[in-house]
Amino acid sequence: MSSGGSLVWLIWFILCVGTVNLSLCSPGSNNTSCLEVERQALLKFKEGLVYDPRHRLSSWHGEDCCRWEGIGCDNQTAHVRHLDLSFNYFRGAIPQQLGNLSCLQYFSIGENQVNAKSLKWLSGLSSLQHLDLSFLETCQLGSLPSSLGHQNLVSLEVLDLSRNLFDSIPGWFSNLSSLTKLYLSQNNFHGPIPNTVRNLVSLEVLYLGSNELEGNLSDVFEQFKNLTTLDLSNNSFTGCIPASIGRMSFLSFLDLSHNLLNGTIPKNIGQLSELRVLRATDNLLYGKIPAKIGDMNSMLSLDLSRNNLTGPIPSSLSELNFLEDLNLSFNNLSGTGISDVIPDYFWNLPSQFSDLNLSNNQIRGMLPLSFTYTIFQEADLLDLSNNNINGSISPNICKTHLVALDLSNNHLSGELPHCLENLTNFVVVNLANNNLHGEFPSSLKHCKKLNLIDLSQNNFHGNIPSWIWETFPSLKYLQLRSNNFSGIIPQQICDLSSLQVLDLANNHLDGEIPESIVNLVGLQSLNLSGNHLTGQIPTKIGDMESMLSLDLSRNSLSGLIPPSLTELTFMGDLNLSFNNLSGRIPRGSQLQTFTDASYIGNYDLCGPPTSKECPGDDKPRSSTPISQDNEDEDNGEWSEMLWFCMSGFILGCWMVWGILLFKRNWRIIYFLFLDELGDKVYVAYVLFMRRLKATKRN
Repeated sequence: MSSGGSLVWLIWFILCVGTVNLSLCSPGSNNTSCLEVERQALLKFKEGLVYDPRHRLSSWHGEDCCRWEGIGCDNQTAHVRHLDLSFNYFRGAIPQQLGNLSCLQYFSIGENQVNAKSLKWLSGLSSLQHLDLSFLETCQLGSLPSSLGHQNLVSLEVLDLSRNLFDSIPGWFSNLSSLTKLYLSQNNFHGPIPNTVRNLVSLEVLYLGSNELEGNLSDVFEQFKNLTTLDLSNNSFTGCIPASIGRMSFLSFLDLSHNLLNGTIPKNIGQLSELRVLRATDNLLYGKIPAKIGDMNSMLSLDLSRNNLTGPIPSSLSELNFLEDLNLSFNNLSGTGISDVIPDYFWNLPSQFSDLNLSNNQIRGMLPLSFTYTIFQEADLLDLSNNNINGSISPNICKTHLVALDLSNNHLSGELPHCLENLTNFVVVNLANNNLHGEFPSSLKHCKKLNLIDLSQNNFHGNIPSWIWETFPSLKYLQLRSNNFSGIIPQQICDLSSLQVLDLANNHLDGEIPESIVNLVGLQSLNLSGNHLTGQIPTKIGDMESMLSLDLSRNSLSGLIPPSLTELTFMGDLNLSFNNLSGRIPRGSQLQTFTDASYIGNYDLCGPPTSKECPGDDKPRSSTPISQDNEDEDNGEWSEMLWFCMSGFILGCWMVWGILLFKRNWRIIYFLFLDELGDKVYVAYVLFMRRLKATKRN
C-alpha cells in the first residue's frame, strides 16, 4: 500500500475512534451545553426547597446549568461532575431525580436541614468519588440502607456521614475498596468497631469520635497501618493503649480523648515520628510520661491532661523543637527525684510555644527570674494554676507576648510588676488565691482587651479605681473578692456594658449601691456581700433581666425590698441575709421559692417564706357551721374541677408532646431552648458553689 493510502486509512481510523462514545461520561463535542435531563434534576431539587436564606440558588435559571453556582461540569461532555451545596441552611427534600446525575464525581450537601428519607438515588451515581451527607438535621434515616450495593459506589474515595443519627453500618461498607477517607463521627454507633469498617485497610483518614463505641483497641492499630488521621474520641473504649501503636508509621493525628483507657503510655509511642497531634485527655492512664516521647520530633500539640500520670516531667520534652501546645494539667505530676521543684531544663523548652498548661498538679518551686529566652517569649497562654509555686512574679514576664495568664491558687507573693502595661494583648489575667499585695495595678489600664480579671483572695488594698469602668469595654468577669479594698463603688460602673460577673465580696467597701448598676442588663452574677454598704437596694434592680445570682448579704442595707426584684424570673440564687431590710417580702412566685436563709438576719422583714406574719395578715375565721350537704356539694364541685384540670393538663401535654413526637424540627428548636435554659441554670449553680466554697474559706 502506498504511503498516501496509509495516511488516508490513519485519518479515517482517528475520526472513527473520535466519534465513538465509549461511555455516558466520555468526552464529546466542545459545543455541548448543559444536558437537559441533568438540568431538570437540579431544578427538581430547587423546587423541593422551602428555605434558601443565603439565596445560593438565585443563579439557577436559564438553559446552561453549568454556569449555575455550586455546579461544575466537564469541559467537553457538559456532564455535571461537581455539585457543592454544603453550609447553606437549606430546608426541603432531596428528590430521587438527583440519581440522574450519572457522571457526578463530587457531591456535598452537608450542614443543611434537608430531608433525605431515602438514599435510593445514590444507586445512580456510579461515578461518585466524594460524598458528603454530614449533619442533615432532618435526615430521618436512622440507619444506612442495606439495599445500596457496593457496585454502585465502587469509585467512592471520600465518604462523610458524620453528625447524623445512624446506628448501624451495612455490610456493603467493607467492599468500598477505593475508600481512603471515612467520617462517621457524632452518630449513634455502638458496640465494638464493626468488621465492615475494620476491613477498609486502605483507609488513610478515619473519624469515629462521639459515638457509643466500646471494647479494647488491641487489634485496631494492627489493621489500619495506612492511617494518617485517627479520631476515636468521646466513646467508651477500655483497656490499654496497645504497643502495636508504634507500627503506625504514617500517623500524624491521633485523638483518644474522653474514653476509659487505662494502663501506661507505651514506650514505643516514640516511634511515631510523623505524629503531630496527640490527644489522650480525660482517660484513666497512669504511670510516668515515657522519656521516648521526646523522639516524636514532629509533635506540634500534646494533650495528656485529666489522667492519673505521676512522676517528673521528662527532660526529653525539651527535644520537641516544634511543640506549640502542651497540656499536662489535672494529673499528679511533680518534680519527684529532682528536689520536687520545676526542673531547670523545663524552662528551656522550644520558644515557639503558644499554649502551656501545667495546672492542677503537684509542682512546686519558683518561676524563673528571666523569661527572655524561655518558652514564654512567644506563648499566648500560660496556665500554672493550682500548684505549689511560690516567690514573686518577675518583671521579665513583660518581655513575653502572653494573651492569657493563670497563676491562681499558688503561693505567689509581692507586688505585680509595673511593666504589665507592655502586655497590651492581655485578655485573661487570673491571679486569685495567692499572697499578692499592693493597690489595684494601674499598669492594667493599658490592657484594654481584657475580658477577665480575677485578683480575688489576695491582699490588695486601696480604692477600686474609677477608670476600671471606663477602660475595659470588653470586660465580662471582674472578681476582686476577699481583699482589703475600701471606699465606694464608683458611679462609672454602668460603663461596663459587657460585664456578666461582678464579685466584690468580703472587702471594706462602704457607701451606697449606685443606682446606675441597674444599667448592666447583661450582668448574670452580682456579689457585694461582706462589705459595709448602706442605703437601699436600687429600686429598678428588676431591669437586670439576665441576673442568675444576687448576693447582697452581710451589709447594712435598709428599707424595703424593691417589688421589681420579682421580675428576675431566671434567678436561681438570692441572698439578702443579715442586713437591716424591713417590710413585707414582695409577693411573687419568684421570691417565695427561696428559703428563709435568703432573708435571715433582717428582723423587720415579714411575710413568706419567713415565719413572721405582717400586720393585717390575720384573717377572721367563719363561725358558720358547714352542713354535710354543703360539704358534699363542695366535694362534688371540687371533683369536677379536678377532673376538668386533669383533662386540660392531659390534652395540653398531648398537644405539646404529640407535636414534638412527629415534628423533628420542632423537637430540635425545643431542645435547643432547653439547652440554653440548662446553660443558665448551670452557670447559676457554678456561681453558687464558687461563692459557697469562698465563704467556707473565709
